[in-house]
Amino acid sequence: MNKEGHIFISKFNNIELKLLQLEEPNYGRLHYNFHFMVEDIRVANKYLSDYSRLIPELEGYVFESENGDYILLPLTSGFLLYEVREKTYVELPVNGLTPNNDFKNNLFVGDKLVMVYSREVMIFDLETHHSVSTSFPFGIYQLKSATLKNGKLEITYKSLKDYQTYTREYCFEKMDFMN
Repeated sequence: MNKEGHIFISKFNNIELKLLQLEEPNYGRLHYNFHFMVEDIRVANKYLSDYSRLIPELEGYVFESENGDYILLPLTSGFLLYEVREKTYVELPVNGLTPNNDFKNNLFVGDKLVMVYSREVMIFDLETHHSVSTSFPFGIYQLKSATLKNGKLEITYKSLKDYQTYTREYCFEKMDFMN
């Protein structure tokens, strides 16, 4: 999906993420040039510079938390969380950004950020900054997405044994499927 020129706009704050141009710097590797704007000023700091780029896989990307307190920035160098009230940045663990483990989608669920990659689910506590993750074996499952239904996390994945797509409920405490 080409979102070049798209602007993600906060529902609660004067914050925007402007996708400028999709680039291919070399041999099929894609990324977006962007501007991150807070209070109509382009942010430039140790986390965000002229050389920072966004991942191209933004189909399942959710820009801000349900209450507008957090903004997720999917940088190619690792995901960055902007805490709006404190005006601070938190670098998320980068276990997901590895070969054969592309970003699929994210969800903000209460005080948690759920990140889904092709072979991993990470749950990041927005208050304590602690995370837990579980990896799925390469060549057995390919995660597709996560959704919240009736207060429960459902993960959709493709089995690489029979190439069927399944949806199962996932337990945060056990870090395993429930059914």
